[in-house]
Amino acid sequence: MAAPAPYAALVDRFGEMAGVPSCPDDAPVRELSPDCLESAATPGDLFRKLDEWGMPALVIPHGLAWGIHAPPAADLRTQLRRAQHDPRRERLLEVMSGHGNGEEYRASAEAGAEPVCQAPTADFLPCCWRAGELMRERCGELAPAECEARVEEAQRLALEAGAQAHRVIPGTRTEEWLDCDQCRDCFKPASFLRPRLTAQYAAALSSADESDDAGRPFRYRFGFIASTDTHTARAGSGYKQVAREAMTDQHAPPTEADARRIERFVLRTPEGPGPVAYEPSRLRALFDAERTASFLYPGGIVAVHAAGRGRAAIWSALERREVYGTSGPRILLWFDLVNGPEGRAPMGSEVALAEAPRFEVRAAGALVQRPGCPDEARAALSPERLRALCVDECHHPGEERHPIVAIEVVRIRPQRTADEPVARLIEDPWLRLPCAPDPSGCAAGFSDADFARDTVYYVRALQAETPAINGANLRTRFDAEGRALSVEPCAGGWRTPAGDDCLAPVQERAWSSPIYVDFAAPQARPALSSR
Repeated sequence: MAAPAPYAALVDRFGEMAGVPSCPDDAPVRELSPDCLESAATPGDLFRKLDEWGMPALVIPHGLAWGIHAPPAADLRTQLRRAQHDPRRERLLEVMSGHGNGEEYRASAEAGAEPVCQAPTADFLPCCWRAGELMRERCGELAPAECEARVEEAQRLALEAGAQAHRVIPGTRTEEWLDCDQCRDCFKPASFLRPRLTAQYAAALSSADESDDAGRPFRYRFGFIASTDTHTARAGSGYKQVAREAMTDQHAPPTEADARRIERFVLRTPEGPGPVAYEPSRLRALFDAERTASFLYPGGIVAVHAAGRGRAAIWSALERREVYGTSGPRILLWFDLVNGPEGRAPMGSEVALAEAPRFEVRAAGALVQRPGCPDEARAALSPERLRALCVDECHHPGEERHPIVAIEVVRIRPQRTADEPVARLIEDPWLRLPCAPDPSGCAAGFSDADFARDTVYYVRALQAETPAINGANLRTRFDAEGRALSVEPCAGGWRTPAGDDCLAPVQERAWSSPIYVDFAAPQARPALSSR
């Protein structure tokens, strides 16, 4: 018997899960039945359960900025309170995975406080606006007033639909929506980027009315990691940009006939000339992945500065935030504050200073990969196993390294008051330090003469350009004025040939964990005695 299609297996799995009763919310975790499904409705509930387990734990938010599941107005501020954020456990934040980069804040992509469709800007096309344009094209011989009413209705419904805005205009193709609601100038961005769920936004926030245990404003103080997160048991697959369909989460119908069946029976695609309301469904969102496919990548990887290779040493590095993430290649990175009160302080540190902080950064590019697999892998595993694990493209480094072309420094000055505009506090990049094209690496130093308030610093090490899967996302073409003319999505399944990896040049990178430098105002000196 043939194996079930992945979609059928997924539906069956959801059915099995739905048949398991939920565990009672008020029962201690060690007394729960093994036959119930345990869950935590809020981060606070999760922390309570971890307290009951009584074991060391790290809670790492991941994929936050991915708009497929997060509504446009989602905001990390809602969890910035002691009841919902535990700094002892939430030490780290994932900035990159197979679902894209959630580092970069973009004010142009923010949803407003009121549900109003914003006009396009030079760097962002709202899907609600595009919905109105598509509706206007369908007006035909309608009276102008009736046409405008339908345009406004389409914009409203698209706003309500969020990442499923394209479902409110029946019969449209992916290409007709151009690159709406997508970040145009981000590196390997998350699909439908949610700016108020990004790492930079988190670092800029301060609580309006709560303090931490040291009496400081309650803030997120995350270290940065990256992960693969492609659900195929191929961890760390970003070392090579090959085999798009195997090394990313791109799953789609293999034939056009399969696609049409899914549209009819799962997505229930509506028909008609006018706009229609979208009925929310997480199951449908999983199947409706045609636009998402252009924003899926082999994923990132986490690196630790550890005293050894054992679990205890790695766990210790994660807990103290002496970690960094890369977009997939095994880039080497060090970032230190050199004039800390107790001497040199590595990435992830928190210090208080009354003088200008001084930093050093060193980086070396990843080793250039050789094709195929090394002899030791072929000796240990059968050809069938190597094909299943890594499609015959193992981690196979040579002796030469990719050069680092620049170090970028990001400076973020956290809010002094909760109403201080975040966009003014994030300087990206604050400094750009060019590197000579030396395969042995790059080293640089810098200081901040303007230091006069609590400040967050982190660095990005940028490699020389190399081809990357989905490096150009929707492959948008623009006119001379910067308006989107057309897109060429990198679709999963039948629409894009399996051998097309949708490669485009990018600067792969590594992100350090931040160094959190709190401003310690110098004590006033006593007046000199006249005697």
